[in-house]
Amino acid sequence: MKTLRLTSTFFLIAMLFMAFALQTKAAYEEGGNTDNSSAQSTSAQINNLTLGQSYPNPANEIAIIPVYNVPEVGATLIIFDVLGNSIHTQNLNAGYNEAYIYTAELATGTYFYRVIDSFKDDKAGSAAITGKMEVVH
Repeated sequence: MKTLRLTSTFFLIAMLFMAFALQTKAAYEEGGNTDNSSAQSTSAQINNLTLGQSYPNPANEIAIIPVYNVPEVGATLIIFDVLGNSIHTQNLNAGYNEAYIYTAELATGTYFYRVIDSFKDDKAGSAAITGKMEVVH
């Protein structure tokens, strides 16, 4: 019975995150405000590529990392532990992306995520933005 309750709880949490993600994506596509939280939003931007703060933070079972304005050539998301070891890599498509990171498989601690765009230009070079997330079990 306890397993069923935990599975139902995880399913409910996942569904709430999906609803929030769809609402955020719809607002982004309409050009509206994508900040759906009452807390202060933190994001980093370079060359119009924007990396949002992972949520929830701290994460327990799943974290969502929003990435806005990915260029047509795409970008790569890399998750690192505090020692600099790469633990997850994901290619991102042009436009709006959400990376779902299953933090239940990660140890409790601090992790960094970096988005590197694939834009190669002699003048501009490629852009890299780094964010931080906490995992607590």
